Amino acid sequence: MRRASKRAVSCRLSFCIHSRNQEGIIRSKEASTGSALITVQRDKGENRIIVVPGSNMLLSTADIDHAAAEGFLDARVVVCQFEISGKSTLHALKLARQKGRMTILNPAPPPNKAPGNAELLPEMLKLCDYCCPNETEALQLISSAGDKNDTSAGIGSIDSYSHCLCWLAEHGVVNPIVTMGSKGLVALAAKSSIPVNLTKDVSVVRDVVVNGQKKCVVHVDAPHVPKVIDTTLAQNVKIKNCGVAVFAPYKTTSFQQ
Repeated sequence: MRRASKRAVSCRLSFCIHSRNQEGIIRSKEASTGSALITVQRDKGENRIIVVPGSNMLLSTADIDHAAAEGFLDARVVVCQFEISGKSTLHALKLARQKGRMTILNPAPPPNKAPGNAELLPEMLKLCDYCCPNETEALQLISSAGDKNDTSAGIGSIDSYSHCLCWLAEHGVVNPIVTMGSKGLVALAAKSSIPVNLTKDVSVVRDVVVNGQKKCVVHVDAPHVPKVIDTTLAQNVKIKNCGVAVFAPYKTTSFQQ
């Protein structure tokens, strides 16, 4: 569900043609439609996303209540990010937890770059079944909370990520995960859940104790992909006159403010 501005008229028209349910669209004249430009490093597949939240930040707790009344939170899984206001994200997580839904928080953009989220982060984490920051976000989560212990090793350090996993668990996250791009991911799991014979792409990094419970930091390798294919059309994007034009074979679609 997002607010839509005039710039999104063509997008909305296409959506209306292909979808019967239009209840989640709210139009606003106060801001432009939120947008994001994704660039991909061709040889490694790493991406970088430039986000302009626009009218997304106007999404209110009242809008969340309306969405809940319309059944938008009746799905088995509710996923939240930091691309709307912190109060709305927290409200959505609370409603999802009340309904017994699985909750996943992808803390992007990092709290220090998403106004209002850093202050509400402790409350959000208590409502998360899963929290899955990437490498940069993992360190910034701890930094935004004023805890910089054991993170001096920085990006690429399993020690830093292990500390982040434990920190997330201590703050209420049931299943904390840190994604590491081409290097896979690390996760915190109950020691009793680890099988004796692990597959070759899974390894136990270390044993830890969190909130009095025995846990393991587990590393899962990413699958090897010898040739990365850019599926975002990043090479075919041109920015001009505050608009984005995406040029695809046989079809041109433009979005202008």
